[in-house]
Amino acid sequence: MHRHVNEISRSALSYLAKKGHEGARFQEMAEKLDIHEKDLSKNLFWLEEHHMIKLSTSLPAGSTFPQIVIARLTREGEDLVSDPEKLDKRFPVDEPDKSAPVQTYGDVLRLLRDEIEADKNIDGKSRRAALAAMDKLSALAVANKGVRGK
Repeated sequence: MHRHVNEISRSALSYLAKKGHEGARFQEMAEKLDIHEKDLSKNLFWLEEHHMIKLSTSLPAGSTFPQIVIARLTREGEDLVSDPEKLDKRFPVDEPDKSAPVQTYGDVLRLLRDEIEADKNIDGKSRRAALAAMDKLSALAVANKGVRGK
């Protein structure tokens, strides 16, 4: 699933806030947040560079780049997560434009896709299955047909 970098930052910071001072293992974060490891890794290194988190890394033999083992919030990260106004200013996330007219069944599917992606109550496996179903439906010719009455 493609996510905006600000969404990844917000998700990672919130997750780490819930984990407390022990922090979280990288693999656990990637799975629980349903974020591709490469995207999460880049994002976490950026957050560390900006003093919001502290990373524990390892450099496996033969590797060029360090691998993240554990991530923890810094005091600055804790302050940011605890202040929704600061968090919104630092990592704004645009809401999908739901005011655009619905003209085709594909438009309906796109709105449903946005809702599925935004719903935090859907677990990762169910979300991936639902989004895959949306992709299949969107590929059908009927997705380009006008909605009845439109």
